[in-house]
Amino acid sequence: MAIYDKLPEETAKAYEAFCAYRDLGTQRTLTKAAEGLEKSMKLLGRWSSQHNWVERVAAWDADQDYLLQKRAIKVGEKEYKEQLTEFRKNHLQVGKAAFKASATCVKQIMEFVEQNQAIMTLDDASKAANIVRSLMPVADLWARALAIDKLLERMQSEDA
Repeated sequence: MAIYDKLPEETAKAYEAFCAYRDLGTQRTLTKAAEGLEKSMKLLGRWSSQHNWVERVAAWDADQDYLLQKRAIKVGEKEYKEQLTEFRKNHLQVGKAAFKASATCVKQIMEFVEQNQAIMTLDDASKAANIVRSLMPVADLWARALAIDKLLERMQSEDA
């Protein structure tokens, strides 16, 4: 039970008045609550002191602030997850295209080697070296995409 819930000794009318006072938010005063409820200031002043309204609304405000911050964090996390998902998708697309291009080059090298042809010219050696170097960014793209998968899985399991 939260401090701002209805107290056992609090009457329904007193709790209703407390809720009206509580719900005034930053504009909260006993005078405004009394006017809104068409009750006397004396009555609300008595209920307020008997039932600790100031302390209770402070707890209410703190809890409401916490909930607002928690929602804002959730929204931020959702947007971050969406950005990660888009980033992963782009990495996979680029990685796939680079992999296909590299695979074609590797296939050409393999065919060249299978024909027992030696790399005779500097140009051939340079081409082979470039192909091998092109595989590193491809591997990096795939690794990043997979790491993002793990991060997204972790974030989703924390949500559950």
